[in-house]
Amino acid sequence: MKTYGYDLLIQVDERLLNKALSALFYTGKLKVSGTYPFVEGVPPELRGFTEVAYRIRLRNEPYLDFKAKDAVGIRLSVEVVLTVLSGVNVEVEVDFGASAEVRFDLASSKIIYDLTNSGIYDITVNDRFRFHQNGLDRLNEILAILLKQYISNDVKEIELPISLQEVALPTLPDTPGNRLPVRKVDVAIQDQRLLALGVDFFDHAGGSLAGIPDMTEQAELLIALRTDALRQVAQFWWDRTTLEKTRAFSGSLPVNAHKTLAKGMDLFLRGITLGILQPETEVIKSDLVYDGTVSLLALPEFEFLSGNRAQVRNLKLKVDVHARLDTVSHRKLLADTSGLIPDKITPWQDDIKLSEKTKSDTLFHLEEDLSAEVESASCTVEVDEQSRLVLKVAEADLELDFGDIWYQNLTDRVANAFLDLLEKTIVKRIPPIVVSPALLLSDAKVMGYTFGVDIQSLELAPEELALTSNLTVKELTEGAIAVPLYIANKKSMKLHRFDCPVVEDIDFTHRVGYHSVSEAMKDGLKPCGECLRGYPTQGN
Repeated sequence: MKTYGYDLLIQVDERLLNKALSALFYTGKLKVSGTYPFVEGVPPELRGFTEVAYRIRLRNEPYLDFKAKDAVGIRLSVEVVLTVLSGVNVEVEVDFGASAEVRFDLASSKIIYDLTNSGIYDITVNDRFRFHQNGLDRLNEILAILLKQYISNDVKEIELPISLQEVALPTLPDTPGNRLPVRKVDVAIQDQRLLALGVDFFDHAGGSLAGIPDMTEQAELLIALRTDALRQVAQFWWDRTTLEKTRAFSGSLPVNAHKTLAKGMDLFLRGITLGILQPETEVIKSDLVYDGTVSLLALPEFEFLSGNRAQVRNLKLKVDVHARLDTVSHRKLLADTSGLIPDKITPWQDDIKLSEKTKSDTLFHLEEDLSAEVESASCTVEVDEQSRLVLKVAEADLELDFGDIWYQNLTDRVANAFLDLLEKTIVKRIPPIVVSPALLLSDAKVMGYTFGVDIQSLELAPEELALTSNLTVKELTEGAIAVPLYIANKKSMKLHRFDCPVVEDIDFTHRVGYHSVSEAMKDGLKPCGECLRGYPTQGN
């Protein structure tokens, strides 16, 4: 089993996490300024000559590289502006690495990179000023101190696009009683490439991350969930939400009983006028027009089958039905001046034409509330547009029992035909049965950016389900950021910053723009060894 004893097992490829860092970079939040005194105890009037004012901002998005079981390295490329001697600006570009710890924070209930105790290593300075070696050594000392402060105090933590808390479920008020309880979260790095998370909900406790193989199948994200845990999550959510359990339906049924309807309409009018009015009606069109709603009353029992199918049992429904009979008829209306005297013995023309016209009528309205229970139904299993796992009813043996009112107003043939049509319509309109309220798959905002879901595979078994997916940062792929930061050469398959001198030599027909290094590397591009130092030279 892919859950390996947990309620929920997740494997996240570092490619996905680098997408999150790309989004973080484009927020522009990771920049800082301040002062650093390198000589203590000087008079205030001389302090400007013994301290460095600095501004630090990222030049590229950070890039992480998984290391050991719970450690990760993050490569950063920053622009540092140092102001010395009360006004002399020295601008340098610095590439460096920072170590971080990956952990689950119980207070914030999030998976984070903790940079508080980060170590700085592998500092490379783009020495455009040709510093003397002693000056360069001193600059490196100052930079190490400033970068350490930048990482541990100003950046401190980077939130991942995964939230595993006492989870606030969609459509519910975010109160403690409505939060899904999380009992345990284990976090580990596997094969220097995957972030693995084992999660237990409610009272279940089990599982170990030791020895778990890579199950992502080249996708960026694997989610494996025990069916029993999924049932508990689904029931917890269903017991607390009233939304998205009702769907409307509407339609019409042609009623091919024109002569019978015309006769009935004529008899009705003659009767209420005591025979004075004599209609001659021809019904041109007649339809039984209906609408209503079908609602799920409870979460049914469900079992996953192979082939993305499921079986549900004890499906309880409430159906509200409204119907009316609409007709279009041509009517000639005569006044019978002889009353009860037969026309053949009256010496005058007793039938006087009053009007002749085509008109639309609604003959009657009917409505009824019905309850139904489907013992068994076949469903398809899908991930819907809101990234929820849903069961969609494909086949169900539904039997409705109409009240007498329908047979009193309709012929048996019409009433039975309508009942058959209504049963088929209701099966098609049964609301999707949501069994996972998008705990991990929703289009959640992280730092103002939206992560979309691209499902790669969905495997079902009676004991568990496993889903693989890629994630996209929508704003980075839909043109929300106007100018790409990176330019690729399709011919050489090299990637450069837009301001790299090499870009000028790339033929325009060979240029492709990218908003993140990770997306470019996914397409097989190799980062430039000069302008993108520190990134892997081979794509994942």
